[in-house]
Amino acid sequence: MPPKPWKLTSSNPDKSYRVFSLRTDHAVSPRTGQKHDFFIVECPPWVNVIPLTPENKVVMVRQYRHGTRSVTLEIPGGLVENNDTPEEAAVKELREETG
Repeated sequence: MPPKPWKLTSSNPDKSYRVFSLRTDHAVSPRTGQKHDFFIVECPPWVNVIPLTPENKVVMVRQYRHGTRSVTLEIPGGLVENNDTPEEAAVKELREETG
C-alpha cells in the first residue's frame, strides 16, 4: 500500500532572497498523528549541464562558493531566465562558464 500524504496544517513564508525563498510548512503524520515542521527552499527553474569532450571526458568549472568559503569543482549550471527554454538556458550557461 502506498504511503498516505501528510496533512498540511499551515504554510508560512519566511524570507525571500535573490535566487530563492524559504517557507515553513507544518504538517501532521498520517501514521502517527505527530506534528512536524518542514523547511522548504523554493527556487526558480535551474539547469545543469554535463558537457563531454570528444574524448568522453567531463568538463567541469571552478566556482567560488561563499557558503563553504572555498572554490569547488562543479558542472556548469544556472537559472533559467526570462522566456528561455531549459535547453536555451543550458547552452547559455555552458558558454558563460566555459567560454
